[in-house]
Amino acid sequence: MQNVIERAVILARSSIVTVDLQSLTNVPPPSDPTANLAEMERRHILRVLDSTHWRIYGPYGAAAQLGLNPSTLRSRMKKLGLRRVVKLPIA
Repeated sequence: MQNVIERAVILARSSIVTVDLQSLTNVPPPSDPTANLAEMERRHILRVLDSTHWRIYGPYGAAAQLGLNPSTLRSRMKKLGLRRVVKLPIA
């Protein structure tokens, strides 16, 4: 609501500010843009890791494709909780 009022004050063309209360009901709930960005980064890194068969180093590794130093990629993987899960065949 504070943002709506501040915006109305900034955009007001006179000394009287009016706020349409109908517009307040259509305001989406605040989201955490950091979480969304982290999730997008996580998905992108995971796609690249899958496409490189989880190879990190070398000219065909994920780090090279992402334009990152391999140690930086490992650090981001740790931060984002990305680990390769190896499925063993059932005997």
